[in-house]
Amino acid sequence: MATERLKLPSFHHNVQDWLLHVQGYLANTSANDQQKFNAVVCALPTEVATLIQSTLTSPPDSSRFAALKSALLDVYRRPDQHHLQELYTMTLGDMRPSILWQLMQLIDIRCNMSLPTAVLRSMYIQKLPWEGATDLTYTLTSRIVYLYGLQELRTSPTPWPAASSTCMGYEV
Repeated sequence: MATERLKLPSFHHNVQDWLLHVQGYLANTSANDQQKFNAVVCALPTEVATLIQSTLTSPPDSSRFAALKSALLDVYRRPDQHHLQELYTMTLGDMRPSILWQLMQLIDIRCNMSLPTAVLRSMYIQKLPWEGATDLTYTLTSRIVYLYGLQELRTSPTPWPAASSTCMGYEV
C-alpha cells in the first residue's frame, strides 16, 4: 500500500496564519489524524520542535493534530500587552486610512480578549490627520444622532458644543 506524502507550506513564525494554510492543504486530503500530525511535525524546523518537545514525545492517544496545533499556538501566542503596544505605536504613515483600520482590526482579532469596537475606533481616529479625524467624528456623531434620535444634537451644526466667545473674561 503506497502512502501519500503530504506537501505542506514551509513554516513561518506567524503560526496562526501558517496553521490556516496547513488546514487548507489538509482539508483536501484523506489523511487521518496521525498522518496530519506526522506531516506537521516533518514541516517544523528543529528549533520549533524543541519548543513543543513534550507534545511531540508524548502526544495524546486521540486528537494528536489538535494537540499539536494547540501547543504551537500556546508557544507563539503573544501576550495582549504586546498587541496593545502594537496598536498604540501604529501610525498612518503612507498607508491609506482603510488599510490602517484593517490592520488594527487584525491585530485586535489576535488578542486573547478583543477591545470593544468603540475603543478601537477611538484609537483609529487618534491616528488620523486632524482634518480626517474631525470629518470622521462628525460622520460617526451624525450616525449616532440618526440611530438614537438625539434631537438636541441634530439642531447643532457641529457635534460638539459651541466654544465660548470669552476666555477668562477676555473677548475671543
